[in-house]
Amino acid sequence: MSLPLVPFLLVFVLGIHFAFQSDAYDQLFDGVLCFILLIYFSFSSPFKWGLLLLGGSFFGLGIQAGKIDQKTPPSHYSQLVNPKNEATFQVLLQEKLSGSNTQERYYVTIKKVNDQAASGSLLLTVNKSEVNPLNFDHQWFIKGRISPLKDALNPGGFNYKNYLNNLKIYHQINSTPARITKGEKILFSFQKYNELLSEKLENSKLNQRSISFLQTILLGKRSRLDPSTREDFAKAGVFHLFAISGLHIGLLMLFFRTLFHPLTFLANGELWQTIAVLICLWCYALFVGGSASVIRAVTLFSAYQLGQNSGRKLPTAYLVLLSMGVLLFIRPNFILQLGFQMSYLAVFGILFISPLLHLKFENKILRWFWQLTTVSIAAQIAVAPLSIFHFHQFPGLFLVSNWVLLPLMGTFLYLGLIGLSWLYFFPFPLWFIWIEDTFVEQIFQFVTWIAGKENWLFDQLYLSSLTVFFIYLTLIHWIIYRHTKKILWGYSALVCLLCLYFNSHKKLQKQLWIAHQHKQTILVGQEDSILTFYYSDSLSKQSRLVQDYRTIYPHQKIKFQRLSNAYQINGISILVIDGPWVLALKEIPQGYWILHKNAKVNLARLCHKARPKKVIIDASSSPYYREQWIKTLEKFNLPYHITAKEGALVIL
Repeated sequence: MSLPLVPFLLVFVLGIHFAFQSDAYDQLFDGVLCFILLIYFSFSSPFKWGLLLLGGSFFGLGIQAGKIDQKTPPSHYSQLVNPKNEATFQVLLQEKLSGSNTQERYYVTIKKVNDQAASGSLLLTVNKSEVNPLNFDHQWFIKGRISPLKDALNPGGFNYKNYLNNLKIYHQINSTPARITKGEKILFSFQKYNELLSEKLENSKLNQRSISFLQTILLGKRSRLDPSTREDFAKAGVFHLFAISGLHIGLLMLFFRTLFHPLTFLANGELWQTIAVLICLWCYALFVGGSASVIRAVTLFSAYQLGQNSGRKLPTAYLVLLSMGVLLFIRPNFILQLGFQMSYLAVFGILFISPLLHLKFENKILRWFWQLTTVSIAAQIAVAPLSIFHFHQFPGLFLVSNWVLLPLMGTFLYLGLIGLSWLYFFPFPLWFIWIEDTFVEQIFQFVTWIAGKENWLFDQLYLSSLTVFFIYLTLIHWIIYRHTKKILWGYSALVCLLCLYFNSHKKLQKQLWIAHQHKQTILVGQEDSILTFYYSDSLSKQSRLVQDYRTIYPHQKIKFQRLSNAYQINGISILVIDGPWVLALKEIPQGYWILHKNAKVNLARLCHKARPKKVIIDASSSPYYREQWIKTLEKFNLPYHITAKEGALVIL
């Protein structure tokens, strides 16, 4: 079957990726990869030059789509307010996030700023109060100033700012209930009914574990999960069950097809059935918040349904690629979202790797069991490199977890949907509560048991971005040349593996940081494939700080040394000041001064004796001392760096 759009869809996606890259080498890489793909496809095309020219146009179209997506429209709130001035924002609540004991957090959509029509989204943080709790029934007026989002405080750490930027959220507002007033009532919104059902679940007699599980699986509220549950499901290799994506939408499509089967007895019945199913799927996608994974899944199944109804059977892989192209044309920034990337990788893994593991069984049960096994293995192979790159662990018992839980998902999903429909009008009957609580309890006990097998959890795994690329390149060669051109496959695999080896053994430039760590002073040095942590109190390989740095230096050996008061590195002096002894020095080094542990030192007198290159105030000292030191340093017009605000400081 001729599929002429494949090369153009691929280079279009590459063009969008190119547009979001800031590094010239990354852009060059995308351009070269585009050229190689077009040359590859031109060999089998009778219109070689036409394919190259049209492919270049699609690459340019992708770049343009990405550039347009990054432009800030004139109506965006950031164009209408000054961060230094207070403004009144008229907003709609978009999503309620997990909060703390004292604060609630929301994503909000802006409708107006100071009575002027506006657009955009913000992160809203509100102090908890029983007086005026926010709800999804009304619009809200919020008085306050926008403030920038914070970057990661250490290299390699999770960058919440980048995560929110990928969702097109660039600022936050911190407010109190007293500065928030209720606006007009909202007549209809999917989120309003989602929140209504969530509140009904909270008020039901189900136990808390069942409530949070149902809220996550059916309403898309992953923020309701407690951290221990997230960790256990991740260790068991089934955290993907919490993402409303292909599995959920596929089961829902079967449910709605069965529900609307009577329509097939009408004239053009199959068309009416398809329309009804698609309307229900898209309403559900909007109802659960329209995340990248659920929109991807609904778009894919919509294409599949339309393809089936048209009478022309297109390959599923083609429909997947087509759905990806359409989604990225509408929302180019989806390409930056990890959920979107892993979702498509899993689908492509199932489509291309699963058939390579196919075995024939006469017995229906064995055939079904092996199909479940190959699908789980294929999806895991496809997402594992990216998952290890971001989360640094691999669940060795993922297959056991999927054998047990995947067959149960259909039953649980259908039971939950029927239960939620009932709950909208009536309370849960006692028999339903017993079944649901028992079902969820058994699932959690099994997952906790699997998560407890720590010998099967391979953690502290680190891959560089280039290593991940070469792994996927090797995987693609394996899929393409599995049955044909075995010599070419052998050479290609050898080249990829050699690149992988040299990438993991490449020499890195010497570097040194003053890190941010609560109540500690820590220096981090990188030299000759060794990552050394100079710590003041205590530090282990399992600490978040060490894991963050290992993210950017995955192949380094780790060393720990106690912190000293003075260092001389590459002609740069570093002085760790923790007491008045420094004033007795005949010659005080004028490099970097680190004020450590509420240092009892007369800083003004010290500044009279010497002028440092920069003074670092890290997180080892209390806010009171920081404020006093800042006043003194500003008085002497000396440069300073506060790690709590500006993050780790690069010395080399």
